[in-house]
Amino acid sequence: MQSLFAAGSWLPAVIDQRAALAAFKHVSQISWCLQFSSWDPVSVSVENPTELELCAQGIGTPRYEDRARGHVADQVLQIVGRMTDRHLRFRGIDASIRDDAAAQRAKLDDLRSFVLTRIRNDLNLRGESLPDIWCGRVEDELFWQSPEDANAVRTYLGMDQVIEPRDLRRGFNYVFKSMALAVDTSGAPTIKADPWKLGDVLGARYDGKPHERARNLVYRASCAFLALLPEVELRELSSDEVVVLLQAEIDSRMSSSGCWGLIDLAIAGDRQQLDLKLPALDPVTADRLLRLISEQEARRCRDLAGQPTGGGK
Repeated sequence: MQSLFAAGSWLPAVIDQRAALAAFKHVSQISWCLQFSSWDPVSVSVENPTELELCAQGIGTPRYEDRARGHVADQVLQIVGRMTDRHLRFRGIDASIRDDAAAQRAKLDDLRSFVLTRIRNDLNLRGESLPDIWCGRVEDELFWQSPEDANAVRTYLGMDQVIEPRDLRRGFNYVFKSMALAVDTSGAPTIKADPWKLGDVLGARYDGKPHERARNLVYRASCAFLALLPEVELRELSSDEVVVLLQAEIDSRMSSSGCWGLIDLAIAGDRQQLDLKLPALDPVTADRLLRLISEQEARRCRDLAGQPTGGGK
C-alpha cells in the first residue's frame, strides 16, 4: 500500500518553525471538511476545497507567512488526494456506513483529525532538525567553553557565516548581476570575474557588513558547486550557459534552505583551504559535538545527493 505521506521534508527549511506552526494553526482553523465522493470503491475528497486551494496558491508568493500556509494547505490536499479504499479500510471506513449519516460524519471528522495530527507531528519533527535549532544545540554545548574554543567550533561548522535572507539576496544580486561572471573550462573549471570586484569579494569572508559577507558566501558556494559538476559535460556548454546553471542552483538553494543551503555547500572547501580544525575539548563535549557534526554531514550528503537542484542539463 502506497504511503499517504511524502518522504522527507515537504516544507522548505527557509521557512522558520514559528511561521510553520502559525501556518498549521491557520489551515487547521479553515472551515474545510471531508466528504465521501464514491462508495465503490470507497473514496473521500475535500468538500468545498476553494479556501484550501486559494491558501495553497501562497506557495508561489514572496511572503514567508503565505508560503508556509500554502505548503501546509497543499499537504492537506495531497494527503487526501492519495487516500485509496485500502487506506480507508485501514482506518475502519467501508461501505457498511453508507446509509448511516451520523457514522459517516464521525468517521470523516476522525479522518480530518488524523490528517492534521500527522502534519503537526511532521512539523514538530522537522523543528528538531532545522539548521537554526541545530545551531542552538551547538551553542548549548559551547556554553562552558572559552571564547577562543567556542569561536573555533563555530567557524569549523560555518556558523560564523549565517546571514539574514535580505542580505543574502543582496549578495546574490551583486555576484550574478554586477561581477560580469564567466567560466573558463579549458583546464580545471574556474569562475572569472571583474578583477577589482573579485578582489573585494574574496576578502570579505570576515567583513563587518553582512551584505559584503553575503557576496563572499555566494561566490564561494558557486565555486564549490562548479567543482562538483562533471568537467566533460561542462566543456559542452558555453561560459554563459554555465553561469546560468550556477545562478539557478544558488538561487534554488537560497529559496529552499536560506544561507545554510550555501554554507553546507562551501564548508568542506573552507575547512581545507583555511585549515579549519576543531579545538581540543573535554571528552564529553567533544563526543556531543561530533554527533552534531555528523548531523550536519548527513544533511550535506542528502543535499548533495540531489545535484544539481537548480534545473541544470
